[in-house]
Amino acid sequence: MNFTNESLKIKKTNVFNLLKFIIFADQYNQMEYREKYDEPLKKNESENVVYEHVIFNISDLLDDVMKTYSSKSKEKNLIFKLVKDPKLPKKIIGDPVKLNQILSNLLSNALKFTIEGGIKLTINVLPESDKQIKLEFMISDTGIGIPKEKHVAIFESCSQASSDTTKQYGRTGFGLTTCKNLIELQGGTLSFNSDLGRGSTFLFSIPFGVVNKLPESQKAENCETSLALEGKKILVAEDNKINFFVVNKFLTGWGIKVTHAENGQLALDRLNDENFDLILMDLQMPVMDGIEASKNIRNSEDEYLSSIPIIALTAALISENQEKFTDLLINDYILKPFKPQDLFERITKHIR
Repeated sequence: MNFTNESLKIKKTNVFNLLKFIIFADQYNQMEYREKYDEPLKKNESENVVYEHVIFNISDLLDDVMKTYSSKSKEKNLIFKLVKDPKLPKKIIGDPVKLNQILSNLLSNALKFTIEGGIKLTINVLPESDKQIKLEFMISDTGIGIPKEKHVAIFESCSQASSDTTKQYGRTGFGLTTCKNLIELQGGTLSFNSDLGRGSTFLFSIPFGVVNKLPESQKAENCETSLALEGKKILVAEDNKINFFVVNKFLTGWGIKVTHAENGQLALDRLNDENFDLILMDLQMPVMDGIEASKNIRNSEDEYLSSIPIIALTAALISENQEKFTDLLINDYILKPFKPQDLFERITKHIR
């Protein structure tokens, strides 16, 4: 089944901004830690990074970047400009998290080394085929620039324009090393042009997939699948209020009736009061965790209760806890932070 936002009847509200924040924040933690503690993402480590191929709104992503760096530029009395190619499609297929990380690193460097003038982000479309396009991103600044003798070593770990620059501005070579590796491993290239005292221009390109419109028959099929969830009852056992807020927004958008329990004991109490078609169970909760609650459910003498589908919500790798999951007879799991399409597909697969 192809996933479309239209078929799920979800409007663009502030919840999407919240969800994007949760997803980006979780996946950026490791990279931000490396830069903070002088640990660049090395080439061999980059090869182990999982690259996603999901449909995302490139225009919205760039607008978010614009908002962030316009605000930061104003704080330094700088001008920030975003120029989009008129041929830029609304949606493409690729890894939005990695793209955001690359742009953030390069723009943060430009902002850091620019005292007056401004920064400009330009996006050009370079057509390749019916299934793939190449986007070219150009970040130009009027900053301090990089001397010619430092050009060869600029992408090496621990590199910096000069010792004086390090004292005044801090280190940035790690961000460039990470960017170069992430870009190249997606089939792209990164280059730059810079002169001391005349600013810098960094240019990178990455191929992305083209989003083809679904045929009307496929749209109708997706819509019917979404409608099949209307009126279903799901118990969500989740102690984190933000996580529940996000899950609840999607579930109710699909027409599902949601009941909330903030821990495993409350979940058992709710199950004694009414019947549900599925349980979304967080594994780490106070009072009684999801593992203990699931054991109680599976050991119940009530056949209807003991056989209720359970989908675990977890931030841990299942491979590290495979025995626990096998013993609990949990039907499925979804890693946090989740993607809406993953949640939707697992629910439609297991719900009564």
